[in-house]
Amino acid sequence: MSYGVTDAGFVVKPYSAITSSIEARVREVYGDDIDLSDTTLAGQLLQSMAYELAEYWQVLESVYDAGYLNTSRKTNLDAIAVVQGVVRKPATNAKGTVRFSRTTVSEISFTIPAGSRIANADGSPVYQTTEEGILVAGQYHVDIPAECVTPGTIGNVTTGIINHMIDPIAGIETVTNTTAMVDGTDAEADAMLRYRTRVPTTAAKATMIAMEQALSAVEGVVDVLITENTTNHTVTCYVLGGSDGDLNTVIAATRPCGIIASLARPDPVPVAVTVTVLKVSTITTEEVTANIQAALVSFFGNLAISEDVAYSDIIRAIANVDGVENVNALTATDGTTTLDALGESLAVPDNSIATNGTHSITVV
Repeated sequence: MSYGVTDAGFVVKPYSAITSSIEARVREVYGDDIDLSDTTLAGQLLQSMAYELAEYWQVLESVYDAGYLNTSRKTNLDAIAVVQGVVRKPATNAKGTVRFSRTTVSEISFTIPAGSRIANADGSPVYQTTEEGILVAGQYHVDIPAECVTPGTIGNVTTGIINHMIDPIAGIETVTNTTAMVDGTDAEADAMLRYRTRVPTTAAKATMIAMEQALSAVEGVVDVLITENTTNHTVTCYVLGGSDGDLNTVIAATRPCGIIASLARPDPVPVAVTVTVLKVSTITTEEVTANIQAALVSFFGNLAISEDVAYSDIIRAIANVDGVENVNALTATDGTTTLDALGESLAVPDNSIATNGTHSITVV
């Protein structure tokens, strides 16, 4: 059998074949009566050498794979994509509004500096204010925009999760996020980068795939779904993320002649989860609750437009949370349909996306 670069691609030489090759070479040199059993020094040296060579073969396969669009990963894929003029979209920071408060009316004004750090109860992730705020004399609170210090979906949390001031501020007693912290996205996944690289957007136009590629490349875009009505000769581009101005410019530049193409935002379908879990003894109830909240934010934040919500996927997301020993009971509802058994799913139409709802979490 041929190994290495072949007409069928790269074929790794397995450990067993390496061992057999070395044994044959040794017997050719030293004779067939040499003892290469597992208990002999010669046999153990042979096996050790074969093991190391088998690892080298794995490395060689990785080097081979790194040169191709379909098999390269991470930075190697970046290097291939950039040749086509395609760059991986970076992770973005979750943003929202936080409120700094006191229980009594302020008699003087207090300044909250830009960059003031805040977090949830366990101190992670960390958020910071993005501009200076002033609690004016005679007021109880002031609202200031803030963002997560760490880019990615880790910063997406529901209202009221942020409640800890890392940097104490004179005159301020409490802090909380009055809005959900949203729009945090992870760096573009390899699969999406391959997809955009496979059909370059610079030249292709007037097809649905060209429009989808071009819209996916817009900064801030997380997901795209395009539908067409062949009767009315219209195309609707459902896009999650990105600015209306940038998206409409791309649609105008790539739509087919004579076809009305319009931008639409997917309708949110909040899904509320009611769950009871058994926690491990080494973690507090509050920590488990916060971890589950974060896991649900991440789960719903990574769903695609029109992607159905499977009961089993929700259970898996919660069961994998740090501190959860068992999921005792779980239901999920969009207000119309309720899931309460494995095999069930919430059907989400093309013009909608399942989003994080208000959850009820019981920890025992």
